[in-house]
Amino acid sequence: MLADGADDVGCAGMRKEQGSVVFMNDTAIPEMSKGLTINQGDKDVEILTFKSSDVGHSLEDLTEVDTYGFVRKASATLGGLDVVGVSDGDAIGLVLQGTIGAGDPTDSIPAVVLRARKFNLTMGVADLANAETLLAVQNGTTTKVSILGDGSFVSLGTYSKDVGGTTRDLLVDDAGLIGYQASSLRYKKNVQDMGDLSNGVHDLRSVSFDWKKSGTKDYGLIAEEVAEAMPMVVTFDENGRPETVEYKKLIPFLVNELQKQQKRIDELTSRIEALETKELVREKRR
Repeated sequence: MLADGADDVGCAGMRKEQGSVVFMNDTAIPEMSKGLTINQGDKDVEILTFKSSDVGHSLEDLTEVDTYGFVRKASATLGGLDVVGVSDGDAIGLVLQGTIGAGDPTDSIPAVVLRARKFNLTMGVADLANAETLLAVQNGTTTKVSILGDGSFVSLGTYSKDVGGTTRDLLVDDAGLIGYQASSLRYKKNVQDMGDLSNGVHDLRSVSFDWKKSGTKDYGLIAEEVAEAMPMVVTFDENGRPETVEYKKLIPFLVNELQKQQKRIDELTSRIEALETKELVREKRR
């Protein structure tokens, strides 16, 4: 244990100052009253290493075999912090965990916060702009998913002009989960013909309109109007107000109406043909 103001001759460059501040290869930092300061000079290797005799892995090209985590510079000259967890086999490499509340905390209190800021000569330290990258998820050094300053997601490899021969429509439920809706009979029961449930299709009004936010011309239905005729194809917000029209659900109703219409056309065609045949017979008898 170092006394205040003493140097440890057994560990070159270590010194303890008054107020429980320990320096390694440094002498003072005004912003610190208690803690540890490590100055690694021009070295770019690990500055803080965690080891255990219980740990043994085969990643010696990365670090020593009994190291399970270390901290180093992200950039040799620009700085940044690179926190690395090391494991072998099926063990998780790195876990970030936040535990909050002795009781039941409110829903607005996050357990973990990842905060991103930027600095420039005009604004000083400030929030990132909408189009700037807030967070990136990488596979190796290749970014796969990014979150921008406005909260939007950019996922490389998700969007493509050519997605192949087998595709599925993705849906988002009220819980924010993304998935597809299966249509196989394996997942269904109580299957019945639709019958007259599709009659409401004839009460729908197709409209053209401009979006208030963008001014873009578009075409579709009005959720409030559809809710009156066919509420089963409308979703509602938390206050019970019509929010969206599930256009995909309209397809089976339209198919049913088309089939009913075609059946009626076939019946009328048969009646007309029968009447024409009778008229031809009468003409021949005259």
